[in-house]
Amino acid sequence: KDYDTHKCGRITKAQFHQTLSRHRFPATEQDIEILKKYYEDPTDKLMIKYRDFIGDVDEGENVASQLELRHSLRKTASPLSSGNFSGSASPSSPSAFQGTFTANNSIADDVLQKIADFILRRNVRIEEFLKDGDPLKKGFLANRRFTYAIDILGIHLTEPEQKALEQAFSSAKAPESVDYLAFLSAVKETKARVQVHSMSGARADAAAARSEVEDKLLERIIEKVQRAFGSRRIASRQVFQDYDRRHKGRVPEGHFFTALLSVGLNLTPTENASLKRAYTQGDGSMVYGEFSSRVDAQLGLDQ
Repeated sequence: KDYDTHKCGRITKAQFHQTLSRHRFPATEQDIEILKKYYEDPTDKLMIKYRDFIGDVDEGENVASQLELRHSLRKTASPLSSGNFSGSASPSSPSAFQGTFTANNSIADDVLQKIADFILRRNVRIEEFLKDGDPLKKGFLANRRFTYAIDILGIHLTEPEQKALEQAFSSAKAPESVDYLAFLSAVKETKARVQVHSMSGARADAAAARSEVEDKLLERIIEKVQRAFGSRRIASRQVFQDYDRRHKGRVPEGHFFTALLSVGLNLTPTENASLKRAYTQGDGSMVYGEFSSRVDAQLGLDQ
């Protein structure tokens, strides 16, 4: 937050990296690169949405932020702020909803999806924020109060998106108001659908980010190995074949790294792990054919 002087929820990737390093966050450089990929702002690849990161790793901080926002919402609410409604105040129920929401309202569907994604990512209890704006429990909020409650959560909607929700969930009890109970019911249903796919989608995104980082790391390792063998004008394939007496194209893990040590190549644990992931077979042995081809081809030593 020290870097976020404009309170926009974003900081640069360099500031994010510095913060993790300064506080000795338990992550390797490779892990940090993955985090930067995962939490980067899709509208600006140089920025990190650090609030999403905080919400995911620090449940206490996330809860504190929600309580602070709810307190702010209560201070601005008044018994009459949810609409000019006269008569007895009685809560409405989702089943009594008389609004115009249908599955064909594509904009409202998209907005519900956007809100559901946000709630699942930040673990926000949206119903509490809306109900805090309705102290008389009338079951509806004035459009401006509804929009304010959504916005203060950090869910920033465009004007067309706001209008789509207002029209889809307009209350029959008061003009220019939203039946927020019906809205919450629709959000709950959308969230349930999203939740089925969100975990697999998140895993796929993280896997893609890890794959990209892993490929770059492997390229650096290959270059490092090429320098070691190139300085001795030795083909790596020939060295590995000395350990592969049966000519199967693979050697035990220990022999693979012994072959690298034989030319004075000392790899870091992270580099060793990367090579294992790339070239280990199911039986624990490591295939060296493709690895040797990549190393020797650039040196003109490929056999």
